[in-house]
Amino acid sequence: MLFAVALALLAAGAGLMPGPAVAALGWSLAALGAAYAAVALAVDGAQARGLLVAVGAAYAVCGSTLLVEPLVGPLLLLAAVSVMLALGGLAQAAAAAVRPHAQSPTAIAAGLLIATLGVAIGLEWPLPAVPALGIAFGLAAAAQGAACLRLALAGERLVQRNLLGFRKNPSTRQPSGARAM
Repeated sequence: MLFAVALALLAAGAGLMPGPAVAALGWSLAALGAAYAAVALAVDGAQARGLLVAVGAAYAVCGSTLLVEPLVGPLLLLAAVSVMLALGGLAQAAAAAVRPHAQSPTAIAAGLLIATLGVAIGLEWPLPAVPALGIAFGLAAAAQGAACLRLALAGERLVQRNLLGFRKNPSTRQPSGARAM
């Protein structure tokens, strides 16, 4: 579902959806909020579920803002996204520089790239506000979809293994290590 919404957001950013681009982006963001709510239903753990519901609600509010205020909404969303990307990128780069670790050079470069992207989106370069927002949110939705797939695949592998790394025997209810004792 997240990949379908990512395609819709990218299509809205590229101007390939029918109707006004702001409305297409607004409906796509509302759909992204619904997709996050659906993902929240599939997640175990109240803390993770609460975070996904909050993120979904934020996307839904952003989408409804674009639908209700087609003139001011994109500017507010553009300002919020560009400032958050710039500050988040600088914070990531600073954290990697202050506490060096094996991935520090990569983390610093990624943080600076994210900050640069935030400034570029804020200056509406190389794209105007609505296409830039559509592409940014589309890429974020695709990344979240990929993360959900990776976690699901890792969870499937963990279900097939017990703590000792041996495969469970499906004919018994006990893990193989417990039968050996």
